[in-house]
Amino acid sequence: MKRVLVSGANGFVGSRLCNYLAQKGYNVIGLVREGSNTALLNGKVTIKCVDYHDKVLIQSLIDNTEIMVHCAAQTKARSFEEICKNNVDLTCNLVHIANQSEKLEHFIFISSQAAGGPGDDNSSVKETDIPQPVSWYGKSKLLAEKNIQRFCKKNWTILRSASIYGPGDKDFLAFFQLVNKHIALHPGTNDKYISLIYIDDFIRIIETTMNNEKAFSQVFYCSDGRIYTIKSFINNLALAMGKIIVSFSIPDYLVLMSGSITEMLGRLNKKLPIFNEQKATEFKHKNWLCSNSKLVNTLGFKPRKQLLDNLSITYNWYKLHNWIKD
Repeated sequence: MKRVLVSGANGFVGSRLCNYLAQKGYNVIGLVREGSNTALLNGKVTIKCVDYHDKVLIQSLIDNTEIMVHCAAQTKARSFEEICKNNVDLTCNLVHIANQSEKLEHFIFISSQAAGGPGDDNSSVKETDIPQPVSWYGKSKLLAEKNIQRFCKKNWTILRSASIYGPGDKDFLAFFQLVNKHIALHPGTNDKYISLIYIDDFIRIIETTMNNEKAFSQVFYCSDGRIYTIKSFINNLALAMGKIIVSFSIPDYLVLMSGSITEMLGRLNKKLPIFNEQKATEFKHKNWLCSNSKLVNTLGFKPRKQLLDNLSITYNWYKLHNWIKD
């Protein structure tokens, strides 16, 4: 089996990918920063603690790898310059190192729907649309994509994921925790449209692209192809958890205000909260739909389960690992 190098291996996507590929017999090397929590990784994954600025070490690892999946990313930061350093500059450095490797065959970049930005009206954003990111994170991901397209001499693939949920995720955990307390908060007085992708479906997409000529030099939006609203998502979540909920709608101006307050408190505590000004800016947009038609037509992708089943699996995982306590 191929040797696969995964950056950001301790993260939500990286750990799930490493465990899945190792289980299938791939020789998986997971890159993590010194001091990272690797609890989500199983014993079949070879873990390497690295300084991504150590070009000699990174070069030696890439030189012995056929496929690299670049998952490492910073989702929140105190400034645009900071997030670009970790998302744009790091990606560019990895690309230049990869270009010098004789063995590396495929460079896969895990990007985000945020790189394309929200859609107009109720239409789904496609790969052919002009990107219009609205957050620092989205803008940094788009810049990283452009560097790959411009400089990468290896076969490359860019995967723009919709919001990913599933076991091990911390972003959607807040929804579960609120519903567990019989509360549902809806950002905005009007319902908002969203695309989603279950983590295990996304992992299968990554594997499908690996050394697949149909995926070379291509950008794909990755979603399950279904249209959700935040309200329908929360209703399914309440059903999966067996909870009766009381719903509250929060006007967009209060969402933005809350983002500013939590960020200010985070700065005082020297922590970067998950919900901040940048995330609030994304929340205020009505349409976060992306089309998976290219993914389906090119790679034959089909989601395996429905939202309700996936939410039930995720809820049970949270309870098993004491992330949620009844």
